[in-house]
Amino acid sequence: MRGDTTSYVPHRTGIYALLWLFALAELGLTGYRIHHTRSLAGVYDPIVAELLVTALLTLLWIPFTILFHHRGAGTRAGDGGAANTGAGAGAGARPGFSLLHGETFLNLVLWLMWLIGGAIATNKWPNSLQTPPGKQGHVLRAIVALAWIAFGLLTLAKALAAMEYAALRARGAGAGVGAAGVGEKGVAGAPAAGPGVNGAGPGVNGAGAV
Repeated sequence: MRGDTTSYVPHRTGIYALLWLFALAELGLTGYRIHHTRSLAGVYDPIVAELLVTALLTLLWIPFTILFHHRGAGTRAGDGGAANTGAGAGAGARPGFSLLHGETFLNLVLWLMWLIGGAIATNKWPNSLQTPPGKQGHVLRAIVALAWIAFGLLTLAKALAAMEYAALRARGAGAGVGAAGVGEKGVAGAPAAGPGVNGAGPGVNGAGAV
């Protein structure tokens, strides 16, 4: 964004928007399943409740993640000019790193929750033979499928975040090398002022001769 050709923010934003829709569907199905079992038998499946909480946390987390994306993109764009100078070369990528770390940490928490929920639900209802007949069986199979879809989308988002992390590190290293080159030129250029001093020498010498 804003000229940052190594940014994977648009890709992750699209994935998170799709994930939000699947989490909303999961929230609706798990809520319906809990309401049905409680009204019918006074109990509910703990794993369905876990997936409901996971879906709810995902719905609440995604808007903050997209906000991180926009703040990170703006910070990198603002620091792009400063990164070309010796003072800004090392600091240009740090805000982008901090926001990316916050995103990936929360991503990991939800990734584990979806993985655990999907694995337990699959173990409990591995196929149509293990689910109730009729509508409730379709609901349970849809809950399991949506859990794995959400897990897959988060896995893809984690891969793109890792790619952006590598790109930020490479860009920071390149800026550091460029700043070092500017410093060497500055040191090498210092003798260029010598002729001016030396040029003053003859004048001084000439004055001495007089």
